[in-house]
Formats: sequence, C-alpha cells, structure tokens
Amino acid sequence: MSHGIAVIELWNEWGWASMVKDVARRAVVEQIYGNALAEARYTQIENDLRKFASEDMVFAFDPSGTQLFSLMELRQSYARRSVHLVESIYLLLEADEVIPAAIIGRSLIETIAMGALFLSEMNDCVRATNKERLELRLTRFFAGVAGRDPKPIHVMDAIRHLHKLDAEYVAHLDRKFGFFSELDKMRQSRANGEPIESHADLLSMVSVYDKLSEIAHPNGAGVQYLYPDPQNEDAKVKDMRQYYKRLAVSATWQCKHLLEALEETRNLPEQYRSNIGTPPMQIRDARLAGRDELSIPVYRRTRRQPS
Repeated sequence: MSHGIAVIELWNEWGWASMVKDVARRAVVEQIYGNALAEARYTQIENDLRKFASEDMVFAFDPSGTQLFSLMELRQSYARRSVHLVESIYLLLEADEVIPAAIIGRSLIETIAMGALFLSEMNDCVRATNKERLELRLTRFFAGVAGRDPKPIHVMDAIRHLHKLDAEYVAHLDRKFGFFSELDKMRQSRANGEPIESHADLLSMVSVYDKLSEIAHPNGAGVQYLYPDPQNEDAKVKDMRQYYKRLAVSATWQCKHLLEALEETRNLPEQYRSNIGTPPMQIRDARLAGRDELSIPVYRRTRRQPS
C-alpha cells in the first residue's frame, strides 16, 4: 500500500474529511503544522473534550449510599481541567509565550495520564465486583495528600499507564499502515550502521513528556538558552523555541487517550449497579417514578479540612 493511500484510509477512518471546512481555524496549529489534517484533528480533540466536560451527570437510579456521584464527578473534573489547560496552551502560544505553554503542556499530559489511570482502575474494580478496592482507590485519587493518609496516587504511576496506552496505539497504527517502520528503514539506511532511535519512540508520549520536563525545570535549556542576552538571540534559539511550540501542541494530542477512557466509562454507574449493587432501601428506579431517568441534584460531600 502506498503512503498516499494509507493517509487517505487513515483520514477516512478517523472521519475528519467532512469537517475540515467547518472547523474553527486554530492559527497557531496551522502556523506550526501547516496542514488542514493536523488542524482538524486538534480542533476535534478539543471539541470532544468540551462535550464531556459540559455534560450533565444523569443517573437512571438514585446513587445515594454509594460513591458513584464522587466517582462520576471526578471523571468529569479531569475533562474540565484538561479543557482549561488546552485552552491556556493555545492562548500562550498565540502570545508567543513558549515556556509557559510548554510547562502547561507537561501538566496536561499528567492530567490526561491520571484521568486515564483513574477510569481504568474504576472500570476494573466494577468488572471484578470489588467494592472495597474501588472505594479505597477512589479516596486516594480525590483526597490523597502527600505526607499523610490517604496517600495520593503517584504521578509517575499514571505516566507509566499512559505510556502503555500510547505504545499500544502507535503499534496498532504501524501494523495497519507501516508508517513508522518505513521511516525507520529510510533513516537506518542513512545512518552508516549507527543505531537510531525509532520514529515511534521519538514521537511517543514519554518522549514528549521528558522533553517538556527538561524546560519545565529551571535548568540550562529552560533558562539561559531560551532566555539569552539579546546579542545571543540567533537562529538556533528561534528554532528551539519553535520546537517547543510543537511539543506544547503535541501534548494536546494525548487527550485522545482520556477521550477513549471517558467514552468507555459512560455507563459505569449502570455497570456498578448490575455488578456490585446499591443499598436496597435507597434505590429509586426511574421507571417506578414514571420517568425514563432521574436527574440527581448536584450535591457535594462535606470533606474534613486538613488540621
């Protein structure tokens, strides 16, 4: 299969061709990537994320006596935080604020990773009918504080989970279209026998995260090199800033993994009710009330403040 045909098939599979003319143009993406495919994809990711972030939480039964409201609220909170971070990245890049955008890009990847891990674990607990572990893990995700119990989930556990998801996705694309393998063959043929880093690794989530971390920390690259004396402002510095612009935008690409986790957990309350059950005296079956659904009023648990 030629690369051109593969691109068309990939385009059709993702279903973006029809929306290219309709999407709101992102000037910064067009400037960085210079093609409609990238622009449409990034716009679609943000639009889908906004839909999840703005959805009302509606249950087909009364979740009182369970942790379902807190679980589903936290699920949407990851989407809302991600939307805020994505929007901030674009605003900063439009103002040519590269380093702040890159730092927020790193935070976005951590948010996506933590959200994906959280939803994966909640799904696993419901499938295994393990209510005790579900409640323990949920408490660590939404109330964990460093230095005391319950302890928070370590961000690197979430990054490792996201790396696994991303590696599986890249391998799927390569098996289907052979992009990365073909590029690696071309690069290897020009490397004079020297080992090369695979194209998939260069573009991987971990690679993007590690590079963003380099300038998020106040080391040489993130301080002196990118904030030099005016007389040292040269083409190399400008190229490096452009490179980190790309990386900041690339962080938003990882939202696809959070979107998949959000979609997979739409029916988590119903699965919880079926597998684990709800307190019998507190079940409010919508059909008995003569309605298809019950919209549960927004309420929040009063949490104990740190002493």
